[in-house]
Amino acid sequence: MSISHPSAGSIFLILLIVPILVTSCAIIGGRQRGVGLAGKKIVLDAGHGGEHLGAVGLNGLEEKTPNLKVSKRLKEMLEKDGAKVYMTRERDNQTISLQDRVAFTKKRKPDLFVSLHHNANAQVDRAVDRSELYYYWWSDGPSRDVANHLYAAFHKHIGLSQLPVRPAIYYVTRNNDEPCVLGEPSYISNPEREAKLKTEEHQKEEAQAYYEGIKNYFDGGIPIISEFQINQDVAHTGLLTVQATILDEEGGLGIDPATIELKVDDEQLLYHFDHQTGLLTASSLQPLASGTHTLFLLARNRKGNATKPLQKEFTVDLPPANLQLSCAPLWAPVKGTFVVGARASVRDRNGHPVAEGTKVSFVTDRGSPSSSTDSTAGGHVSTYLKVQNPKGKALIFATCGNLYDRVEVQFDSTSPALVTGMITDGTNQHPVPEAWVKLADKMAQTDQGGFYLFENLDPGSYPLMVKCPGYLSHEDSIKVRKNAGQHQDIAMTPLYGGLLLDKSVVIDAEYGGDEPGAVGPTGLKASDINLRVAQYLREYLIAAGATVHMTRTQFAETIDPVMRTRFVRNLMPNKLVSISHSNPYIDEDGSRSYYFYTDGEGKALAERIQKHLVWYLGTKNLGAHEWSSYLMIEAWVDRALATPTVVTDPAAEERLKDTATLRQEAYAIFCGLLEDFGLDLETTGAIAGTITDEQGKPIEGALVVLDNAFALQTGSNGAYRFVCVEPGTRIITVHRPGYDVFQTTLKVVKQGKIKRDFRLVMGK
Repeated sequence: MSISHPSAGSIFLILLIVPILVTSCAIIGGRQRGVGLAGKKIVLDAGHGGEHLGAVGLNGLEEKTPNLKVSKRLKEMLEKDGAKVYMTRERDNQTISLQDRVAFTKKRKPDLFVSLHHNANAQVDRAVDRSELYYYWWSDGPSRDVANHLYAAFHKHIGLSQLPVRPAIYYVTRNNDEPCVLGEPSYISNPEREAKLKTEEHQKEEAQAYYEGIKNYFDGGIPIISEFQINQDVAHTGLLTVQATILDEEGGLGIDPATIELKVDDEQLLYHFDHQTGLLTASSLQPLASGTHTLFLLARNRKGNATKPLQKEFTVDLPPANLQLSCAPLWAPVKGTFVVGARASVRDRNGHPVAEGTKVSFVTDRGSPSSSTDSTAGGHVSTYLKVQNPKGKALIFATCGNLYDRVEVQFDSTSPALVTGMITDGTNQHPVPEAWVKLADKMAQTDQGGFYLFENLDPGSYPLMVKCPGYLSHEDSIKVRKNAGQHQDIAMTPLYGGLLLDKSVVIDAEYGGDEPGAVGPTGLKASDINLRVAQYLREYLIAAGATVHMTRTQFAETIDPVMRTRFVRNLMPNKLVSISHSNPYIDEDGSRSYYFYTDGEGKALAERIQKHLVWYLGTKNLGAHEWSSYLMIEAWVDRALATPTVVTDPAAEERLKDTATLRQEAYAIFCGLLEDFGLDLETTGAIAGTITDEQGKPIEGALVVLDNAFALQTGSNGAYRFVCVEPGTRIITVHRPGYDVFQTTLKVVKQGKIKRDFRLVMGK
């Protein structure tokens, strides 16, 4: 079978109300009422065909052939029960695009779409033979119900082991309407199964399994949501009222009220349901905040079959009702130049932040600029007023429509000294929020505008340090005058030219919790090692400025593959890296990386990670290969699976017990990501050496830190090695309990390799 990338588009029925809400009615119609197959419209899609052979068995059987033969037998069975059956193709020589298959289906508005396939895996493992069922990606509604009925029928008639039914992003399962499923009753790549698939008896058995699953689904009745409305004035009140009608098919047992899911922004909404009329009514107890909200409704009948889930988007846009202005500092010296930060908070009558982009104006009789206008984000907006040798007081006003507030800032000759400043990106002058600024023993953090403030300072000279992920740490000094204000802006230098500052990465530590993965000869679990390497990789990526998420963060977490995949799909990061130390196809010590065969960018990522694993770790190169795990197939972002080694190899297991090795693995993967994001290795250098004590003996467990950002740990040989190092003056710091902290600077040039050993002195 094949897979292609999804296109952007709507997931559910969407209704956008700006600013006046118009009610809508979602009606599922155009089909015969009454339980059972009679009158139901079903589209059967025999996968592949014509030039598209699909998977090919060891003895030459092309997947397209049994797909069509099973489909034709199934068509006959369904039609005998009164169903109206359409086929996307009826001949083996027909080449039909995925787009045409979906268009064919949507034109006929069927009650069910079934795509019939036979599987193979990227690992070309001929021993694998199992049944798999996939369903509509966007929800766990009626498509999953059909898949579950087919699962039971496959078990009865085919009897192979089965994966759990899972959502999939195959073109036909994400672009069709519900319900739609894709079946893989067996693996054509298995030689014994290939031989059976050539026989009429086995084709008939597979068709019978499909028939029973489909029949059992329709015999359960298909409930519908025939009306779904919300109040028109919600946009102006924030109070939501919902009305819907939920009905089972004629002859069905009725709606099961315990299964009704009515949610606003994933929060359950209390409702009343009338069994006789099917009328559902609900109201929000508290007013909603301004902004876009999502309303979701799904229900099941008493046979367990679900309605098609319906979803509406609507907007609440309440006017500003309250404005509060705050300023810092409020008491300041009359000498010097510094900044006063002013922050306006704007809320509606219900106490919620106003809609994004609400305009607020600032005016002052002291400082520059004397007036400004900006837009709220999260209900807040700030401005920054620079003053020089001020006297008396400053009046600062904030206005929003008819609302206003004012604050007085007093300037006094007895006010203690203060220091203000703005932290910016030195390449684009954008503010750097959430940077930590240290002035002597005082700490401050910049706000969203990059502003920092230190008050109540004694006169004197102080060291000033700024740290922020994605930037070189900045060290400076400042001389504070008595009863004076001082302003010091700092332009930060982004690491790697800001290569990772706007990038997001998801790290997936395979297995976890009740699923240990492979276990080494002395009991070391792959799942634990995977997570520890993932934690170090996260540290490196965050230090370089990336936004990082992890599919699991706890050793005890057991995460289902579907949950991992949906986690990734919801975030849509720039890159996904899975980390594994468990592989049934590797029984030797060495590094191997993987990609999904249709993902060209993922292949390049896997090859780069593989190169750095082998180059940095010195492991045997087992190559980059295709892989077809659920996450690799369905994640639909640039993705790769890294296997630095396997815990089942005795020598590898011993190395993996050393934290230094785990950091090295993470660092190698980090370097592969850097190159994949665009780092030119020809412009970088390297620093390597050994950490010893005063007697020249290697020190194990020393933390060697590059530029206060990237840390490696020495092993028993005391060695460290940084690669992909930016040219310029670099800072090396060495930490080890019991020894004095050592720090030095080194000048790195392009393609230069610095060998530098460091001798630590015992602490006193």
